[in-house]
Amino acid sequence: MVLKEEEYKALEDIVGPRNISEDPVILDSYACWGGRFHTRPEAVILPASTEEVQAIIKVCNRYKIRVKCHSTGWNPMGGVSLPRTVLLDLRRMNRIIEINEERMYAVVEPYVTAGQLQAELMKRGLCNHLIGAGASCSVVACTACYHGETPMGIYTGHAAENLLAVEWVLPNGEILRTGSLGSTGNWFCAEGPGPSVRGLVRGIWGTKGAFGVITKIGYKLHPWHGPPKLEITGRLPAYRYKIPENMDIHTVAFHSMKDLLESAYLLYNAKIGYVVHKQFGFFGNLQWAMIKIAMDPTKTYWQLEEVLNDPEVQKITEELKYSYQIILMGVSKKHLEWQEKALQQILNKVGGWIVQACEEPAVKEFMFAWLHRLGYKNYNFYVGGYLPGYSPPGAPRALIPAIEESIRAKKEYIEKKLIVDDGADAVMGPLSCIGGGGNMYFENFCLFDIADPESAKAAMEFLLKSLEWQREHGYPGNNGGPQDAMVGTGLLLGLSEEQAIARMREILKKCTHPDTYRWQAKFKKVFDPNDVSCYEYLRLEE
Repeated sequence: MVLKEEEYKALEDIVGPRNISEDPVILDSYACWGGRFHTRPEAVILPASTEEVQAIIKVCNRYKIRVKCHSTGWNPMGGVSLPRTVLLDLRRMNRIIEINEERMYAVVEPYVTAGQLQAELMKRGLCNHLIGAGASCSVVACTACYHGETPMGIYTGHAAENLLAVEWVLPNGEILRTGSLGSTGNWFCAEGPGPSVRGLVRGIWGTKGAFGVITKIGYKLHPWHGPPKLEITGRLPAYRYKIPENMDIHTVAFHSMKDLLESAYLLYNAKIGYVVHKQFGFFGNLQWAMIKIAMDPTKTYWQLEEVLNDPEVQKITEELKYSYQIILMGVSKKHLEWQEKALQQILNKVGGWIVQACEEPAVKEFMFAWLHRLGYKNYNFYVGGYLPGYSPPGAPRALIPAIEESIRAKKEYIEKKLIVDDGADAVMGPLSCIGGGGNMYFENFCLFDIADPESAKAAMEFLLKSLEWQREHGYPGNNGGPQDAMVGTGLLLGLSEEQAIARMREILKKCTHPDTYRWQAKFKKVFDPNDVSCYEYLRLEE
């Protein structure tokens, strides 16, 4: 449905003709994610300021046009899913407005990436949290709008813990400035005066750019005890970092998943770990072969089968079955030595060990670069597409049933040759999502062929089964909640818009806490009377 001339002109008058387009070629470039097409937006608009965003939303209220926004757009959740929706691409809002070293916070706009901010912070002895999706992701998006788990969770905490004051253009066009920003004009505090609205801004999973536009945030920072700049070693395709003398990285392995998870409790008590992440588990039983290929500029993934046949690769692959990576960061070299001893005691207690193949300097430097910078997220798509499943957050022991069920469920699709045979156990994730430990988040990657409809359908069925299983067994929702189910179902199972919405309502009603969505619907009635926000807030039938 094309915008009327007067509607388009009203939006064009706000941003200028160079910053709005309804060219089908441009629109399709915003509708294609992972090799498949979502709904095409009616127009793409590039605002440059909060005032322009507010003006756009007011026009959309006047003409009953829906609004969706994204910043760096790593995830399909940033795309449009309903007709008569314009997409705001926030790439022109790309400033680091302030880095307050004394109070340890930054103020950023939506297109500032985690890697960009990290580089500036390290010069000042500070660091930020980077979500698992990588350094190229927007700080605002991952902190205030979507997910927020990080390999650095035990040190920096979840994204929601790092969110301070917010400037938020509501769906009705009003501007809400939360916490200290609303009362004093400063960015240092998320709450007050009055009750917190952090749950409304993002909750656990966030609104994914579908409930107004967050244009600036105050963002909590953390101490960085490494050098202002890391020394690069190696060369393409696997740059590496020289490890500072007060830091180290190890891959630690265990005899079972139960032992691995038990070690998490001991790490929490010891208060060690800058990064604690089961990173390379997402390769499943291919992980050592994939690491070897990634580090060798003379090899490509076409040689995977050849590398897998190497007996030494097979031996190390088996050793890595239940393993994770840990980066230790001391305030001094002596502090690091204490942490090394604490780690060894933890391993002794649960029967774990340090994997010697991963102690080779080049491997350590490669893994250090991967986990500190998170710049290798392209490897997530090594076969084209992936979907995670059976990934509720929770205490380590509580996740064992979900992990076991995910492996059983994946085997069914592997046996039918519909998805990649990675041994079915491609479980990965941080050993803590929250600062200090206590809550973790694992995903079992399901790799599929995006060019094969049957393979894509199998992966989507795996995800939907995981949603149903988690709700039946009392786990909280996963994978960003119902939006993933709606978008993914419509995209990969070929459902119509009406069928996809009906499926979403069905999933919402089966949630562990359906009242959460009813309250969201109540908020929507107040803040979005003209229904310009997207479908996350569809009203449940009373």
